[in-house]
Amino acid sequence: MTGPASANSNSSQPEECCLVCQDISTGYHYGVPSCNGCKTFFRRTIMKNQTFQCQFQKKCPVDKSVRCACRHCRFEKCLQVGMDRNAIQQNRDPIGYTKRTRRYPPVKKIEASEECSPSMVSVTDRNEDTALSFLSLTEAKCCALRLSEYLPSRTLLEAVISPCLLMDEVFMAEKAVLSPRHTISNTRFATQTDYHYWHERDWFVMIEWAKTLPVFQSLPFPDKLALLRHSAITYPSLVHVFNSPDHGPDTIVFPDGAYFDRTPEPTRPLGFNKKKYQMLDQLLKPMRTMEIDMTEFAAFKAIFFLNPDADDVDANAKKMLSDGRSAITNALYRYMVKKKGPEDAGDRFGRLLLLGTVLATMAVEMKEAVLTAILALICLQLADSAAVFDRNYTKPYVLKKTWVQNFIKFQYIFEGNQQKPKIVPLGCSPTNVDSDDYLKPGETSIEHDFLFSCEEGEDGVLNYEATACIDAYGQVMHPGEKRSLSNGTVVLHCNIYGGALKKVVERAAGCYFNETIYSEDEKWVEPQVNPVDSSIDGRLMQCFRPHYSYYESHVVGCVIGKLGVLIGEFGQLLDGSYVKCVEAELGHVSLKQVSVDELQCNMDDKTFAHASQWTDEKKGANMKCNFGHIVKESCVIGNETLPIGQEVPVSRGCIFLCHPQTNVYICDNYLPEFQVVDTESEDLGPIEGNQVVVEQPDKKKSLKTVFKF
Repeated sequence: MTGPASANSNSSQPEECCLVCQDISTGYHYGVPSCNGCKTFFRRTIMKNQTFQCQFQKKCPVDKSVRCACRHCRFEKCLQVGMDRNAIQQNRDPIGYTKRTRRYPPVKKIEASEECSPSMVSVTDRNEDTALSFLSLTEAKCCALRLSEYLPSRTLLEAVISPCLLMDEVFMAEKAVLSPRHTISNTRFATQTDYHYWHERDWFVMIEWAKTLPVFQSLPFPDKLALLRHSAITYPSLVHVFNSPDHGPDTIVFPDGAYFDRTPEPTRPLGFNKKKYQMLDQLLKPMRTMEIDMTEFAAFKAIFFLNPDADDVDANAKKMLSDGRSAITNALYRYMVKKKGPEDAGDRFGRLLLLGTVLATMAVEMKEAVLTAILALICLQLADSAAVFDRNYTKPYVLKKTWVQNFIKFQYIFEGNQQKPKIVPLGCSPTNVDSDDYLKPGETSIEHDFLFSCEEGEDGVLNYEATACIDAYGQVMHPGEKRSLSNGTVVLHCNIYGGALKKVVERAAGCYFNETIYSEDEKWVEPQVNPVDSSIDGRLMQCFRPHYSYYESHVVGCVIGKLGVLIGEFGQLLDGSYVKCVEAELGHVSLKQVSVDELQCNMDDKTFAHASQWTDEKKGANMKCNFGHIVKESCVIGNETLPIGQEVPVSRGCIFLCHPQTNVYICDNYLPEFQVVDTESEDLGPIEGNQVVVEQPDKKKSLKTVFKF
């Protein structure tokens, strides 16, 4: 039957969709309903016997908007939904262009979940949140653009204000998807050129990705620049870690096969090595342990990027960013609950967001580099004009005065008045010198037992960081250098541990100095390096071992002759004068002359001179003022004086202990006539008359009691 009835029947029939990409099907091809694109892709792959490799974790989304992003995952999806390779007839219907036709009239574009019923299509159970789904699909496009042959040549301003390339389907099809440039065949150690190339490329992708975010597009132009500047360092690091193929626990591989690992690079600035170790230890390991998928990564990246606390963002923008971030955060949590269940979702959600703290720390440490790199990019890469817009971006001028001041603050000045002024580094300012003098690039200074160098990094930023160790004799130890004891069983290392240059002793149960091993808490004397006070003979050292760490030597006092004075304490010299040991600089000590009045003690609104003695009847103790400190010398009980540490039996089966801090009565049996007072909620106050404080053992909690004789 023809006519309107037939037309209505066809129009009401549900659209059948491609099982591979959820686009509208043009018929059954190789056993399943599929579109022309997936049909041709599957047939070409079989006919040419092609094999593909996934650059990620073989979890790429296959959707009609990004179906060309990963050919490996697309082909695997073809096989999963049931396409039959045996249904392809060789030498028939040669591969060529086939005009796309549809069996049904055009329909309004709607979501795949509405186009395809569950009975027709088996699709991956993804988050129903539209924003999260959009972020995931956009992330796949970013991956394709990052691997493409397209080389951007636009300036920063042009890139920010131009239309988004990721939303240009023609551009993505021609430049990004059909022409992948970077594939890993052979790996090689990354050079400085590799780092520069991939950082610049990821900055370009970051700008295009940011323009897909509705919140970002709604911001004024200066706020857009503020967000981009905020993520200029951390965004490439995050992308490097997530997209790196797994070539080992301590290796990050770029898409072209260049890689870096934990191998120290002495020729590079130490700041570079520190950042590299942070990426390996604090990002790569936890992200691989959690097995973060693309949806989680895309959401986390957006949450960190949309930071309302970024510098130079105005109040209105802060509100917009906060609302946008909250929406994505809520959607991410719902996605995790659906993926892992309510019990595991909370833990996973918290662990993922904690990575934001790592990124924030990296951002603070590299803030100087971020500002300099972005400002240099703005000022030096403008091809047609050097004009920079102010906050209302209506009046362009060559350079903002505040930005010039920032360059001076971060050790740079401008030379010349041209549109592209020359940027000249002033130098580095040592932290132990209170002056306006700068170290020139290449010069060094000794601080805190380390040799600090002023060096220009790969991004043009001056770094003032430790580049070598100084041993107790003032000799330089370069990173990686070690010195052994005569028996060869103990080694002193100067190397990078936990992202920082340190001197450590390995295979020794203690601290090493002058071919001697000192145990934990043991003290010894070392000469000062670059002594601040030549009147003292050395510095008093002590061996410490922090929990789960190496043994460390700490400066704890001053030494003159046979007199050792701890830092902050007082001492008396042979000539009768009094001195105080102070730490003038970190690692360096000196003796400061003090008057006898500074050695007084204060107690109960009374002042006692140095070396004076008195009896405190309330506390039942003989006291002494010793160099500004009140010292308990003995206990008084009745008419008896007991030395510190002595125990004597008293009535009611109790034992009296003369403790350096308080008089303690220990009773084995509970005495019902005691007045029990919980010291957590009530102060005992002064003890008067014949009352004493008694420690009463109790299985549930420790109580103090007041006992009356």
